[in-house]
Amino acid sequence: MQVKTGRVKGIVFVDAVGEDRYLTGGFDSKGKKEWQKSLRIMKIGHYTSYTGLPRLLKMKVGGRYLFPELEKYHSFVGYSPNAYEAVFKELRDSGTTAQQVLSSRPLDRSLPLTVIQSGNQTVEWINYQDRLKELSDHVTEIKTTHGHNIHMENPEIVAKAIQKHI
Repeated sequence: MQVKTGRVKGIVFVDAVGEDRYLTGGFDSKGKKEWQKSLRIMKIGHYTSYTGLPRLLKMKVGGRYLFPELEKYHSFVGYSPNAYEAVFKELRDSGTTAQQVLSSRPLDRSLPLTVIQSGNQTVEWINYQDRLKELSDHVTEIKTTHGHNIHMENPEIVAKAIQKHI
């Protein structure tokens, strides 16, 4: 795949992680079990969501850290078939995506990056964020107190970061 570098003005990472998170060796045994459990739950949710089973079992997609004003919407979208499909496919395909990233050419170090970070302060998550910041010589770091769904909790901060690169 040829990348036309003149068209890419910058990259915004929203509470993202690098490919090492999704490579088989990137998990400890506890992390691997948690990932496998999440994949299994999302697969069941994906294949049964049109029947309403996840709603009956109160198996909502995400939302543990949403602001209270968003919670009323989450009770609807958290059970939608599209939500289950998206998360299931993300988990299922994450190893393939990680391999694609590994085999691609490195970013141009002059490309501006913005790294928007959640309030997750675990050492593991901070290390992931720090590795992203090493991809460029021009990094803007935005730390927030939000959960992983920053784009839902504070869409304005994400939009402003994108507009900065346009």
